[in-house]
Amino acid sequence: MKSFTSNIIIKTTATKLWEALTSKELSPQYWSDREIRSEWVVGSQVSLVQKDGKVNWQGNVLSFEPFTSLSFTFDVSVDPRVHGINSEHARFLADEPISKVTFNLKPFGGAMMLTIIHEDLSDALEAVASMSWVYVTSSLKSLLETGEPLAKVVV
Repeated sequence: MKSFTSNIIIKTTATKLWEALTSKELSPQYWSDREIRSEWVVGSQVSLVQKDGKVNWQGNVLSFEPFTSLSFTFDVSVDPRVHGINSEHARFLADEPISKVTFNLKPFGGAMMLTIIHEDLSDALEAVASMSWVYVTSSLKSLLETGEPLAKVVV
């Protein structure tokens, strides 16, 4: 199995970065109109949900240390596109094993370094995850630094 690691430095505070990562109100701005939903306690479900209520991925919170780190399982097999709706790209992910995502936040000068580690990836999911996380973190950085996310794309 493979893993993907992404580091990005964002000129923001730990509080603002943490809020953006865990807020269902802010997440649609950098996740292309999809929101992160969770109670953010260990064991609770975490999902990325479209406006129409369809779930793109879901998992369970493994660890939750405010302003420092967050980890959850990541299951793409729940995505409706996996089951034949409009996307050849997503259908090949139907049999993907559940993987794990970890966000680590560390001060870096007058900014914050966000590290995303996505583990237990097949070759197929590693290719999709690496592209998707680069877009999401770039849009998050843009939102927190300028007030404007990147243009919306489906990842």
